[in-house]
Amino acid sequence: MTNPAVRLSRAAEEDVRAAVEHYLEEGGIATAQAFREALEKAFLILGRFPLAGSLRLGQAISRPGIRALTMPSFPYLLIYQKASDEVFVLRLLHASRDIPAHLQ
Repeated sequence: MTNPAVRLSRAAEEDVRAAVEHYLEEGGIATAQAFREALEKAFLILGRFPLAGSLRLGQAISRPGIRALTMPSFPYLLIYQKASDEVFVLRLLHASRDIPAHLQ
């Protein structure tokens, strides 16, 4: 499901699973599929443009290098770090959550 240059942590994999389940329950198959497609687009962006995300979150929690990319059409942030040859997604968190607390 991800671009070869994008790798997910176990926590991020669980975040994705929970989000897809939520959209299946709340909006049905079409909404869950739209979410997965938006996620794929976000992974493509990260794979091609790994510096696209904002550094503001990393600065706010004193973890330089952590970036956040907003997903298109859904209220989620991909929290990630760029490594030398890949992007490592730490979490996929809903924008309404206390994101710094989830990353401490």
